[in-house]
Parts: sequence; C-alpha cells; structure tokens
Amino acid sequence: MEASPLIEVQNVSFRYGHTKMALAGVNLVIPAGMRVALVGSNGAGKSTLFLHLNAILRPTHGQLLFRGQPYQYNRQFVGALRQKVTGISGSRHATVCRQCAG
Repeated sequence: MEASPLIEVQNVSFRYGHTKMALAGVNLVIPAGMRVALVGSNGAGKSTLFLHLNAILRPTHGQLLFRGQPYQYNRQFVGALRQKVTGISGSRHATVCRQCAG
C-alpha cells in the first residue's frame, strides 16, 4: 500500500524580488515517513524549495499542501508543520530532509 502524501508541492514558482525565477513550476510529492534528498548544482533552487517546505517563503505561484490541506502561514500551522519536517541540512551539492515524519 502506498503511503499518503505528507507534503505536496503543486506547480510552485518563486521569484526573489525582480530577479530571475528561483523556482519554476515545481511539482513534488513527499509521502509520510520518507527521507528525501534533493541534489543539484549551486543555484538550482534546493534551499529555496526547503524554505517553502518550512513555510518560511510563500510561492509566487502554485501551492503547497500539508496532509492534503493548503499551507497556512500562521503560528499554529507552522508549528505543526515543523514538528513533521525536521533535520534540514545543506552541503555544497545537497540539501537533505532527514525526517519527514508521518
């Protein structure tokens, strides 16, 4: 049986100010209980995506879902979200979510 999605990223785009797009049409499903690693070159958008996953940034376009519900950017929602999405670390070529609890 397939795990239900903990987080869904649906057609998310983001631009820092008036610069080029940092994320463009990103789609991603993270099942509950899975460990996720995003690997890419510098400037590929890994850190920007994780800032969205942790509700630090809001998308310019698209939406994120947590357990099937759209992200809310209030203290209660963000607190519950961050209890489930933990352990983000970065290196030159990878950003890793060590635990996406179910």
